[in-house]
Amino acid sequence: MAEEERRYSYNLLVILKETVVDAYNHMGYTLFSSVLWLLVVAPLVMFAYLTLQVEVEAGENLLNIVFNLPFVFILIFYSALVIAPVNSALLFQAYKNLEGWSSLRGFWKNLRRKYWQTVGVYLLYGIAFSLLIMNIAICFYLLTPLFTKIVGIFNLYLLLFLILAGFYLPPLIVLQENTIKKVLKKAFLLAFANGPQTFLVLLILSLIGLLFSFLLPLLVMVYGGILQFFIIRVFLGLLEKYEAKSTVKTGSE
Repeated sequence: MAEEERRYSYNLLVILKETVVDAYNHMGYTLFSSVLWLLVVAPLVMFAYLTLQVEVEAGENLLNIVFNLPFVFILIFYSALVIAPVNSALLFQAYKNLEGWSSLRGFWKNLRRKYWQTVGVYLLYGIAFSLLIMNIAICFYLLTPLFTKIVGIFNLYLLLFLILAGFYLPPLIVLQENTIKKVLKKAFLLAFANGPQTFLVLLILSLIGLLFSFLLPLLVMVYGGILQFFIIRVFLGLLEKYEAKSTVKTGSE
């Protein structure tokens, strides 16, 4: 008899509950992903913090940091070359754990599997994000005509939309066979069609991260795993909603 196909809910409360169960049932992966995620994110956070501290101590306007091109380039390239590929590989590991055919030894293979596509997607995303931030700063702080404020508000909406679309980039890269163009296109379409739900998802992840920041052991040992399981369950639930499927191959990869 064929194995019954696994179903995934799109109810956020159900997803949150099942995510906690996943993190507990796959404690080895949860610990591995949480520590690794923190190790790759922490250098960028420290770099940004120290740069801001130097600007403050020098008496500079913090707005200038937006136009500090070396700072912006480092943020974009480190995120695209290091954080995004590692996050995508961890996300694929989470998916394989849910499907019951994973081992931690497969992480490096997963990292190589979509590395350059991930880099390409996030370079474009980072450039677009930075340009919008610069435009908003120019419109609200450097220019005075009313028209520029209207343009600034429009850019704020675009920035929010870009943030929502960013949530869908990793699962679209690792769970479906898409080109860079298709990843970006599908991410924007999903964000447009599921805006409120996506906003709630990002809010939940932010609140969990904020809570865990006061409980350092949980941040180090649990948050990265919860992050991956939550993202993967939200996306798989969304695929169920649209009666679509993951197109990645199983077991053999």
